[in-house]
Amino acid sequence: MGRTLEEYLELPYTAVIAPEWHSNSTWIYTVENPELPGCNKLGETVAKAFEALRVVRKMWIRSRLEAGEQVPLPALRSVCPRPSVISPAIQTIDRLSLSMSLDRRIAA
Repeated sequence: MGRTLEEYLELPYTAVIAPEWHSNSTWIYTVENPELPGCNKLGETVAKAFEALRVVRKMWIRSRLEAGEQVPLPALRSVCPRPSVISPAIQTIDRLSLSMSLDRRIAA
């Protein structure tokens, strides 16, 4: 018997985030799970991007399971930080992006 949706959601999929300076003087963050083709999302903050990705990942996996298709497993990684380590990093990136945004507006 295969894994359930809940079991897949607990697996440590790789998350890649790419910040991009947007034309309206703000940062936009793209985050994706490379093991799940097309599973990506944008957000105004790192936290919003990750939350949106969590929702999209659930829909992506559910649709594959309902169609009877295989769901890829996460790639093996040598380093996998605990969520308690990731959360402060996300908050730091969000603060930095806000600071950079404010610096650019003041300079303009």
